[in-house]
Amino acid sequence: MIICIPTEDNLGMDARVSNHFGRAQYFTLIDTSNGNAVTVLNWNAHHEHGKCRPVEAIKDLNIDAFVCRGLGRRALERLESLDTEVFLTDSKLVSEAFESFCVGRVRTASLDEACAGGHHDHPALN
Repeated sequence: MIICIPTEDNLGMDARVSNHFGRAQYFTLIDTSNGNAVTVLNWNAHHEHGKCRPVEAIKDLNIDAFVCRGLGRRALERLESLDTEVFLTDSKLVSEAFESFCVGRVRTASLDEACAGGHHDHPALN
């Protein structure tokens, strides 16, 4: 299984998880079978609000699940349209988010929790 975690830097398992999916500078992809991580540039990280297209940078990478700190409603809908699962975490590092995913300490993202727009700092999740 390949999981994708939006990140602020390209440090693999030591990368910081981005607070918001669409503003992530990178996407860290982890193969759950062996823990190997690779980083992909989000070429759409700098955009006007409402013109975000980060899914375009990763849609052909056979990702099975996303683990995010926060994301907008449109992003959630686009990710779900790819038949992937989307989870929320309060982890700040990729290694922590990966561990939380593996032991089931993440929760399924819902439209009720998705950002409606205008802010990009999500509070810690419970």
